[in-house]
Amino acid sequence: MQALKPEGIEAREYQRAIAKSALTANTLVVLPTGLGKTIVAMLVASDRLSEYPQTKILILAPTRPLVLQHAKFFADHFPYREAKSTVLTGETPARLREAAFSESTLVFATPEVIRNDVSANRYSLRSVSLVVFDEAHRCVRSYAYSEVAQAYKLQASNPLILGLTASPSAKKSRVEEICEKLAITNVETRREADEDVTPYVQEVSLNYERLALPEKYREVSKILRAGLDERINKLRSMHQLPANVRVSKRLLLDLGEKLHRSLRRGGGGALFGAVQLQAQAMSLNHAIDLLETQGSQSADRFLSKLERASTRSSRGPASQTKAASRANLRGSSIESRFQNNCVHTV
Repeated sequence: MQALKPEGIEAREYQRAIAKSALTANTLVVLPTGLGKTIVAMLVASDRLSEYPQTKILILAPTRPLVLQHAKFFADHFPYREAKSTVLTGETPARLREAAFSESTLVFATPEVIRNDVSANRYSLRSVSLVVFDEAHRCVRSYAYSEVAQAYKLQASNPLILGLTASPSAKKSRVEEICEKLAITNVETRREADEDVTPYVQEVSLNYERLALPEKYREVSKILRAGLDERINKLRSMHQLPANVRVSKRLLLDLGEKLHRSLRRGGGGALFGAVQLQAQAMSLNHAIDLLETQGSQSADRFLSKLERASTRSSRGPASQTKAASRANLRGSSIESRFQNNCVHTV
């Protein structure tokens, strides 16, 4: 059966060429942002369902917003309209994921969910004829990506892997590491200057203007940073983070992977406290980013969500941030939530 074309969009020549190549082997696609990596994934998915009509397509992305973005794009343009789809993230209860996976042809998920479900034998990847790893460069540090790839290689009857990335690294060794972790043997790269790409590239002029953070925002940011520093110092005292090194989001993410890996190997005791501190630190870090880049309303919505999650769970401790109650600013609702609860992540 001939594969159908995407609906409502016209695939470009270089996208069709990349997709054709990707059907022959496990492939890493390197395309700058805006050149349509998702369309390439859709072309490959359409062809795989045409060749293996009783199989599933699994599209992985590292964050829930990206997962939802892919799900919407496929809902709008995937040619097999009868194909049932589902979204599986940490917000989907485990008891519902098994049925959702088995009943769907298109599965959009975060890698941690798939890894955990496969490890728990909720379902297998035997009937999956294509796994798409968006942001494939993250497999270098995301153990979930590499573990899903390993399980897929062992379980699938007709496996094919497609990695998508805009920036794998300038280092050849990093690209080789991505390929090794995802069992990739074929690399397709395009740049904006390539002959088959230039007809689709529009010149863009960018002007950057640096703005000072409003005083009231700085007050809230100071409170949140104090809470973040407190948790970082506790993690350092537990020898989970290095001393005298600036703790970045990347370092916190790596710590989270390491701690959860230790828990899966049977660790316990102080590990649970470290996991909780790491989750709280990630929440505070994200709240600071939202406040300073998107404003008080975005940060307030995020902390409201954490407050609701903490209400559903007895694991989230209250934050003792006395300075929050003294701040006189529009973002005071942020501070009161932070003071009362709101540092537990799901």
